[in-house]
Formats: sequence, C-alpha cells, structure tokens
Amino acid sequence: MPRTLARSSLLDAISSLEYGFVSNHQPSGHAEHDDAEAKTATVKQVHQATLAWASELEKKARHADAIATIEPGLPVGVYSADCTPVLVAALDVKGQPLGVMAIHAGWRGTAQEIVAKAFMDFHARLGGQGPLTLKAVVGPCI
Repeated sequence: MPRTLARSSLLDAISSLEYGFVSNHQPSGHAEHDDAEAKTATVKQVHQATLAWASELEKKARHADAIATIEPGLPVGVYSADCTPVLVAALDVKGQPLGVMAIHAGWRGTAQEIVAKAFMDFHARLGGQGPLTLKAVVGPCI
C-alpha cells in the first residue's frame, strides 16, 4: 500500500471504499506504490472545469480535472501539489458506493467552478439510481 499522508473519518466509515491521499515522494520501485498507481485511472490535468467518466483503466488519455466512475473496483485519482484534491463517494440508501470521483481544483479550475460543475454532473449521472448521499473530503493543499 502506498504511504498515506492523510485519511478522513468520513470516508473511513465506508468499509467497502479504498482511498487515500498519498505522497509522490515515494521512491520509485516501491512495489505497492507502483502497483496502486498503475491500476488507477487518471486524466491529463489541464486546469479547467471538465469531468471525465472512466469505464476502464486509462492513463492521462483525456483532458480534464476531475475523473469519476461507477465501475466497481476501478480506482480513479488526480495529482496535486499546491492544488486542492477533493475525493467524493456517492452512496445508496444502504451506504454502499454507487460511484466515486476525484477532483483536482487548481486556482484556474476553481475560478471556473470545477467542484460545483463536477458535483452537478456526478449527481446527474447517479441520481437516476434512486436516493443517494454524497460524501466529500478535501485533501492536503496549500
């Protein structure tokens, strides 16, 4: 497992959800870090307000600053340095994940309302599955 910098009790309460804010300073060749990153769908971050939906593993194939999925077991992630990462889980009435989303909120994306737009798109896609709860956490940032 990659070295975790921060976790949230809000998301820790979802037993079937695996997540974490991890450091990019992990030495290359560390098997757990390399394996987890290799299995995580990502986008080519462009500091805009676009959400991409992933149905399979892809690595920086599309330009966006948020990535979401409804595919069970498909991890999604964003990279951040001084920008703000936001992780979101949509849960059904039984507390089971319906989908997950990772948002990279830099100042340009924030000015373009990336978080609000991504939430609206995420909710619109998942809202047809019945009542849901969205839980979100903000990760380490400057």
